[in-house]
Amino acid sequence: MRLKSTNSTITNTLPFTHKSCPLKVLFMFPKARPLFLIAAILTVIFLFLHFSSRLILLKSFAQLEQDYVTENVKRSFSAITNDIEQINTTTGDYAGWDDAYAFVLNGNEAFIKANLDDAIFPKLRLNLIAYVRNSGEMVFAKGFDLHKGKESPFPFSLHKQLTAASPFVRHTSADSVLSGILLLPEGPLLIVSRPVLTSAYKGPIHGAIIMGRFLGVAEVARLADISHLDLSVFSINAPLQPPEIKDISPILSAKNTISIRSRSNETITGYGLINDIFGKPALIAKVDMRRNIYNKGVGTVNYFIIWIIGFCLISALIGYFMYTKLVISRKKRKDTEERYHSVISQASDIILLVDSESRCILEANAAFQKLLGYSFEETGALTLNDVMVDDQTGVEWHINRILSEGTCFLGEQKFLTKDGKTVAVELNANLISYADQRVLCMVIRDISEREKLEGELMHMANYDSLTGLPNRSLFLDRLNQSLFKNERSKKMLSVVYLDLDQFKVINDTFGHHIGDLLLKEVAIRLRGSVRKADTVSRLGGDEFTLILDDIAAPEDSVLVADKILQAFTSPFSLDNHEMFVTASIGITLFPTDGDTADKLLKNSDTAMYHAKEKGRNNYQFFSEEMNARVSERLHLETGLRHALDRNEFLLHYQPRIEVTTGRIVGVEALIRWQHPEKGMISPATFIPLAEETGLIVPIGEWVLRTACAQNKAWQDAGFQKIHVSVNISVRQFARNNLASTIRDILKETGLAASCLELEITESSIMLNPEQAVSTLKELKKLGVSISIDDFGTGYSSLSHLKNLPVDILKVDQSFVKGIHENKSDKTLVSTIINMGHSLGLSIVAEGVETAEQLSFLGERSCQEVQGFFLSKPLSSESLQTLMGSWDQSEFGNQQKAKEI
Repeated sequence: MRLKSTNSTITNTLPFTHKSCPLKVLFMFPKARPLFLIAAILTVIFLFLHFSSRLILLKSFAQLEQDYVTENVKRSFSAITNDIEQINTTTGDYAGWDDAYAFVLNGNEAFIKANLDDAIFPKLRLNLIAYVRNSGEMVFAKGFDLHKGKESPFPFSLHKQLTAASPFVRHTSADSVLSGILLLPEGPLLIVSRPVLTSAYKGPIHGAIIMGRFLGVAEVARLADISHLDLSVFSINAPLQPPEIKDISPILSAKNTISIRSRSNETITGYGLINDIFGKPALIAKVDMRRNIYNKGVGTVNYFIIWIIGFCLISALIGYFMYTKLVISRKKRKDTEERYHSVISQASDIILLVDSESRCILEANAAFQKLLGYSFEETGALTLNDVMVDDQTGVEWHINRILSEGTCFLGEQKFLTKDGKTVAVELNANLISYADQRVLCMVIRDISEREKLEGELMHMANYDSLTGLPNRSLFLDRLNQSLFKNERSKKMLSVVYLDLDQFKVINDTFGHHIGDLLLKEVAIRLRGSVRKADTVSRLGGDEFTLILDDIAAPEDSVLVADKILQAFTSPFSLDNHEMFVTASIGITLFPTDGDTADKLLKNSDTAMYHAKEKGRNNYQFFSEEMNARVSERLHLETGLRHALDRNEFLLHYQPRIEVTTGRIVGVEALIRWQHPEKGMISPATFIPLAEETGLIVPIGEWVLRTACAQNKAWQDAGFQKIHVSVNISVRQFARNNLASTIRDILKETGLAASCLELEITESSIMLNPEQAVSTLKELKKLGVSISIDDFGTGYSSLSHLKNLPVDILKVDQSFVKGIHENKSDKTLVSTIINMGHSLGLSIVAEGVETAEQLSFLGERSCQEVQGFFLSKPLSSESLQTLMGSWDQSEFGNQQKAKEI
């Protein structure tokens, strides 16, 4: 009885012993040891991740958020600095100008009317302009209210500061610039002061030009919109400031210009101190942002912990079960494995055996290890999900279908290598029997090279091979997408069409290699002139298009066009060649100018041609009137292509008179077009079109041949020898065979080379000065005379001119016309004449229309003149009659010339 009682007591106490001593379970149930170990490890991992993530990761997210806010505060600084730089650029344009230099000295009212009217302020976005002499005397001061669009009083507080001792007034060197922020009672002012200099940027300095723009609410809103920031700006000396600005002001200093404060769990604010033009604290920029980074960090940390624990748990369980099954199965399949390895180890394709239930990789050949980088030991611990990075839900669906229906699955997937790279593969899966269980047998082929080739073909189909810009196909696709989006949002977009001016001349002169380099450089400058979200594409040749998406007003496209034109003002340095290239720009707007991609592109092309008609190097908006002009232009171009064959061209000749003797010593050959429908067409209408289409070359040769033959005919008729001058176009001058062509024409017509004068424009020479000198020397060897036409309107300087083998300078008629109206023109004409004489050159003045102009030119020893005062251009017959009746004693008897 006692023994039973004892046994009973022991039996009843066993359950209590198990609950109170869990460690004994490990000894009583050995199979539970791995599970207990896994649970313990997962618990440790969880605790470690929980505390370390909050100490490290969240702190990192908070720091990252502060860094991001700091960068945005700096961006607000840059936005204001860029505005000051824009004003500085504008001020520099007005400071280095002969007219402005003279205006500071004489206060000419005509300069104000011509250059400082109300329209200039909104165009340049300026609130004030002032010209001040060194003595502090105000030559001109004007304020303008950009919001109201009318003149406003010049700030009195600024006026008081513009004294002789003010740094805004006194500049000691030509490169002196004073720019920055000036706090005034009227508000913070972005201000720039520069010395007024000549066009050569030389002094002496007599005064300064001051330009400014108030940093008001509207201007701050514009900067906020440009920089995409929630931006506010507060003056340090403002009497009423928000409490937060009062609190932050003592914290900000020269060493600590930026401060970040977390206002709530949802909002963080950055404050930045901006100094004025004298280095003193002036403004506080405030940038508000949502705490997206920190909040996402919190969510990421939680997700990270859950994912890691889940991954570890699944991996541990899979590893546990896989280990258990592998131990058992290896004992049964040892012979089979040896035969299997001998077959598949040498296969070039990857062969995998995957457990159909756990998705564990049971076996993999050497090709798998070679492609993905896993060792044999690492492969055994992998599951299918570890190496597949595509949509695993879709993969599971296919696998379940194979398991249920026994069907084959073939498709393209992405596999993940050990070092984190992705590999494109083609996968074929079947269900097979392996060691008494259903196993997925997968045959995998690497198709990375094929996908790479397909990607390259796709890139070639959508991008320009020369510049790397989107081509026409991709441009139209993006434009259609933008139109669809903006049609729903009712927002505006702009299509900009850009064509390089005289690009064909550059190709003809320097070769296609230089032309290609230019197109690459143009692409770089265009990308730098637009936002990242905008599209810049190359349609072909020298034609580029831009999509300015989501613009607020048409003026936004004007800003981009101005920025592009400004980018083209710097010379292009291409393979030791430096050249200036301009562009013509056409602009259309959606939806006003079209609602389809084709229509917007067509209309922007039309606007671009209108810009070329306006003189190039400008931009034009599309209008319906342009369509009519384009149609007229196409009709005119068609007629021009047949004009030579139909003998529709004729030459008129304008006499050139020797001032000292009154003799007719030469004539200038001027082409006219007798159109069968439109009548006589002026050269100003069809010559630019001929230049653009390349027809100017055969037309120019016809003019040379006809003019030489006519001059020879006059000599054969008994008239005295005179020279005939013929204009050589840019394209003609750029051709390598110009000298041989002229030699053949002189031989054909029998005209002496001394009786032929070739007129070359400054722009033709300056396009490639080295080649120009070589060509001019070849022409001089023929014995012909060389004159520089329209001198004073191009880029020539004395240093260039003295190296050119030329004989004559022709003063442009625009300067002659203003001799008695514009003091600058009088001085310029006198300077050109004196400069030409000092170089041993003859001077010819064009456009003489009054006796006063003729007298002025004669007093300054101008050798030859031509113009309507003496004779208009005449037909060959009329000119022959004039030469027979010309009265030298009355200086040509201008009335007879006019009657003829």
